[in-house]
Amino acid sequence: MSIKTLFLDLDYTIFETRTIGYHHFADLFNVLDSVNDRFSPEKLELVKDELWKYTFHEVAERYGFSNQMIHAYFSRMREMNFSFDISPYPDYRELQNISLPKYLITSGSEPIQQAKIRALGIESDFIQICYDDRMQGSPGKAGIFTQLIHQDDLDPEGILVIGDNPESEIKAAKNLGLHYVLIDRKGSVDFKPKIQSFAELASFTY
Repeated sequence: MSIKTLFLDLDYTIFETRTIGYHHFADLFNVLDSVNDRFSPEKLELVKDELWKYTFHEVAERYGFSNQMIHAYFSRMREMNFSFDISPYPDYRELQNISLPKYLITSGSEPIQQAKIRALGIESDFIQICYDDRMQGSPGKAGIFTQLIHQDDLDPEGILVIGDNPESEIKAAKNLGLHYVLIDRKGSVDFKPKIQSFAELASFTY
């Protein structure tokens, strides 16, 4: 394949989200405790653990959060200033060394995603950074990919989508007929094509 452009995910693709540390989100999680009208305390702990892996929108939809829980979460989030001490995965330099235009498309609440990107110091590595924030009316990753293709007159045949979630950016790429590769850093997912490190991207970008 002749790849000309890279579309990349952020969480668990460029850095390990759990390295942020629970204390940064304790206030947000605590507000869910204070307005919880859906779950047992034990169930809510399991639900909150999902927020490390999926966006708030996905978790709220999957488990049926009440309007009160959703409103309280976002009201508290708007009051918070996020500052993280995080770093990209060690192999991120391998990605930086690939001299192709790169776009970052990240899912989640925009203020939190922006804080992650600032802390990582990676803004200048990307032509554009897009936020798939469903609470802000995002069209989803497939919609964002389509917008970028039209906006910058990109050749769909020359795009490679890289991410860790088969049901998010990878599914969007499949649906649009774009090239894709799953990054499975623990080597635990039965999926093809996949890589465990950005060092393996060379075979996909020649």
